[in-house]
Amino acid sequence: MYLTKRETQIMELSATGMTNKEIAGKLCISISTVNNHWINIFAKTKSRNKVHATVKAMKNGWISLVFVLVVSAPASDMFRRPSARVSARSTLIRYQQNV
Repeated sequence: MYLTKRETQIMELSATGMTNKEIAGKLCISISTVNNHWINIFAKTKSRNKVHATVKAMKNGWISLVFVLVVSAPASDMFRRPSARVSARSTLIRYQQNV
């Protein structure tokens, strides 16, 4: 199985808690393009959602947990401003602990 460089970038950015809109802005592409990449990622990883695809990619070494933790907001920021970033990260961590 092969993920393109762009698909890998999208998964890594999503794992930090970024929305598709934020990812599109950061990569200077349209939201539709981000959605199309997710469709390809789901097909390639045989996943039905972002969390499952991301955990599969992390387990197989396609994306790096180190990247996800370094790019994410500092812990002190998480408590001042709860966001999707926090819930996405905690979901991944809980999933990994249960596997």
